[in-house]
Order: sequence, then structure tokens, then C-alpha cells
Amino acid sequence: MKDVLLSVCIPTYNRPGDLKACLFSIIRGVSAADLEKLEIVITDNSDNDLTGQMAEEFKKVFPGLIYIKNEVNIGGPHNLFQALNSGQGKYLWLLGDDDLVLSGKTAVVMGKLARGDYAAAILNFAQGNHDNPEILLLENCLGVKKDRVFQGHDELFAGSEFLNFFAINFMSALVFNREDFKAVYKQASQFINTCYPQSYIFLQ
Repeated sequence: MKDVLLSVCIPTYNRPGDLKACLFSIIRGVSAADLEKLEIVITDNSDNDLTGQMAEEFKKVFPGLIYIKNEVNIGGPHNLFQALNSGQGKYLWLLGDDDLVLSGKTAVVMGKLARGDYAAAILNFAQGNHDNPEILLLENCLGVKKDRVFQGHDELFAGSEFLNFFAINFMSALVFNREDFKAVYKQASQFINTCYPQSYIFLQ
């Protein structure tokens, strides 16, 4: 693939059904032109072949899928970093294997990223019903009224913007510039065995 704008990086473990729904939600409502600039990376800790089999089927629909099966379970945090390190796009979107993207929103994210040059982005998110995620219980978890650009951490977390700190703990809300991620990877990797390694990446 050439000129990949966005790599969606998904660490997974033994959830092929949830992951399949996640994958189809990513590409739903996305134009053929945007699909050419999109890459999906799966790094798999699973102890069976079910996820790999599902990934092979999905490649028939979306050839821009990269599937990496770990020989042994390397643990969730290491798998998370592996997924990010395997993406080749300008931007790396870290996405949970049991999360869904609302229809067409991948294209919206790509459009916004293409119009700027950002170190990272925080995406707003919704809360779905546990039994049926398509039923939204809360559509605007961050209370966002419009897009905003922040100059550094001090501005991002200033005043009443505590929700932004809450957001960086939810990995599926985070997009990193790949070059900036590579620059802070070594510093952030010292927190790899904590509960929220993605938060430390963002804070570097």
C-alpha cells in the first residue's frame, strides 16, 4: 500500500466474533478512495486459529489488512505496543477489538487528519448498550461541542478540561502521529506493564 494516511491498530485476544464486528464497522460507509489510504493492523495473542481464519476471510473484503499472530501470548500491554509499532500510516489509531466505529466515522476521522498535521488526536466516543452496541446510551461522552486544537499538554488539561484526561485512558479514543510515537516510544515503554500504557504514550 502507498501513502497510508491512517493505520487502525488492534491488539486482540480470543475474541474473533467481536473483532469481526469491529473490522466491518471500520470500513462501513468509507469510500473506495479513502480505503486506499487506510490500513488495519491486527496483532493476535490468541491461543487458537479462529481469529486468523476470520482475518483471512476479511482480507477478501479489505486487502489492506495486516495480520500478525504471536507465537506465544506476549500479554496485553506488549501486544498494544506491537500493534502501534506495526502500523505504517502517518497516523496510528489504537482501537479495542470489542469497540465499534459508527458508520462513516472512519472517513470523517481521515478527512480531519488529512487537513492538518497533528502530534495526536483525541476522538469523542459514545457508549452503547451492552447487549446491543448499536443502541447508543450516551452519544457524546466528552461533551464536545466542536473540534478544538490544543497547543501542548498544559492547554489540553487546563481549567475545566478534565474530561480530556479521562479520554486519554480510553485507548480507542487515541490517534498518534507515527513519527511522534516513534520519538517517545522508548520513554513510554517503561510504563508498559501498567494499566494504561496508552496514556503514558500520550503524555510523553
